Amino acid sequence: RNLACVGADPAAITDCLNFGSPEKPEVFYTFHEAIRGLADACTELGVPVVSGNVSFYNEYQGAPILPTPAIGMVGVIDDLSAVIGSAFLSEGDTIVLLGETADELGGSEYLAGAHGLVTGALPELDLEHEATLGALMRDLIGDRLLHSAHDCSEGGLAVALAESCVGGRLGATVTLDDDLRPAASLFSETQGRIVVSVQDDDVDHVLDAAERYGVPYSVIGEVGGDRIVIEGKVDIALADAIDAFEESLGRLVGEV
Repeated sequence: RNLACVGADPAAITDCLNFGSPEKPEVFYTFHEAIRGLADACTELGVPVVSGNVSFYNEYQGAPILPTPAIGMVGVIDDLSAVIGSAFLSEGDTIVLLGETADELGGSEYLAGAHGLVTGALPELDLEHEATLGALMRDLIGDRLLHSAHDCSEGGLAVALAESCVGGRLGATVTLDDDLRPAASLFSETQGRIVVSVQDDDVDHVLDAAERYGVPYSVIGEVGGDRIVIEGKVDIALADAIDAFEESLGRLVGEV
């Protein structure tokens, strides 16, 4: 999805599979399922695994680490001049969410960070939708219809929006009409979603393209101002978000 956000066509992956002791049945099961998932994804996307390695017996204080497959993917971009970034860049741009949000907080950063929980059913993954979304993004970026694109991953939609605002030093006003409980609306890690910003003249072209590809979409807001506002849920100063982002590492290690 990161490659899709810059308009790249995926070419190959490499993997580093980090797990605990394979002598423990539950660890070996997670290893087996990780490989099965990689195979399914590579088959759907039509990309080979060109290299990789496996690291077993990773433990901390006698307990196995969480299953950690680290994946690197490379792609090909035909026209580098068309590449866009993830930051909001233009006041007044329309913000569009490609894909739909479901109530999927299992295994999320929100549960771990806010409640100290590592639990729950993981979000569903629709590989056919992911391939279609990637093809749509390559067309939109190739036609220069987008100003920015940011995938929704760790932290969900709220974090993706905040990162786009912080990166571009621009606020945003967003309305989410998804009928979800607030935590899920903001932090659900539903797969297959990308936040894009579009100048007004191109919005209809983007929405028409999404309909042709069968990708659901929502017009959710506008770029601009000095606050990050998600109506009824979030209202923070952009300056505070920038400070939280840029000083987070220092605070964690006790230097700030």
